[in-house]
Amino acid sequence: MRLDSSANSSKGQDSNLLNDMILSSIKSYIEWNNNLNKGNSADVHYICIDGIPSDFPYDSLQNVRYGSLKNVGSWSRKAKNSLRKGICFKFVSLKVVDDRIIITITSRVVKRVGKKEIRFGLVMWGNYIYKYSYEHKKWELLETTYGGV
Repeated sequence: MRLDSSANSSKGQDSNLLNDMILSSIKSYIEWNNNLNKGNSADVHYICIDGIPSDFPYDSLQNVRYGSLKNVGSWSRKAKNSLRKGICFKFVSLKVVDDRIIITITSRVVKRVGKKEIRFGLVMWGNYIYKYSYEHKKWELLETTYGGV
């Protein structure tokens, strides 16, 4: 299923620290999610690109499909039909608080209920808090928390 051709055709850029933290957080979240749903884990994970940096290396994760909810009208018919049934998307958000970067990944069921109406249902989340270590001269994962409804 093709969700957004522009996201799927993007190639990874040179590594940068923020993208490395996002990739690490997504990988950790998917691993946690798969362990939580043993035997029932998704073969493919859908990630919403809205809010992810434009130079994100989309080709760095396996079994992941990317899509934007800003252009649902341009999705293939098959993808639109899947959206009517509901697709579990992972959303990535970034927040800077003092000397920390907080990366939050949420799993939400996204369902199209009309031609122009989309509904979201929050399922689970993971928070990854990074702090810059002046001693080690790099960003380090300080804390990870998970939750769900």
